[in-house]
Amino acid sequence: MSDSVHSEIYKGRMIVIAHDSDTMDPRAENDNATTMVCHHGRYSLGDKHDHGNSPIVAINSVIESLTGENPDCDTFADVYDALNDSPCFYRMLYLYDHSGITISTSPFSCPWDSGTVGFVFISYADAKKNFNWSDESFVPNDEQLKLVHELIEAEVAEYDNYLRGECYGYKVYESENENENELEEACWGFLGDYNYCLGEAKGLVDAIVG
Repeated sequence: MSDSVHSEIYKGRMIVIAHDSDTMDPRAENDNATTMVCHHGRYSLGDKHDHGNSPIVAINSVIESLTGENPDCDTFADVYDALNDSPCFYRMLYLYDHSGITISTSPFSCPWDSGTVGFVFISYADAKKNFNWSDESFVPNDEQLKLVHELIEAEVAEYDNYLRGECYGYKVYESENENENELEEACWGFLGDYNYCLGEAKGLVDAIVG
């Protein structure tokens, strides 16, 4: 059990939480509501796309796909103006690269190991579809903005967990005795705090033993 990060006895079963080195990339495997467009010299990040080879070129391409017009942005100041005028919700993405990588919608404090790596967005049309908003009810108002930005932050946080290696699985053994144990159940692919994975394992044990 050298790969374990936590183990405990629960209702006569041994539960082991372990790192999952084979967790699937959530940007490749999940049906994401947002689109994540990134550029980096060493890492392949975000969603696969054909929006050019730099953040500014990519934003020009994305806005053209949303509006039918190329905004021809040359600077990040132009980018912000163009994105704010386009029919989408967005957040810029920042990467911190130091003994591992982490991604966020907020800038990092270190100017040497971090910087803008791209942006994440959801079009008005996709947001209406995702939240079942009619054309008549879509303003967007403060509540709609809150829901969309919570969605964006949740998908970025999930991807950040994946990039940081916060990937876990559980193994449930039939008895408390490690030396006489047989694997009863296992499940993998949990992202984030391992306590969520532990809770799922305990729920399984509850279902087994009552």
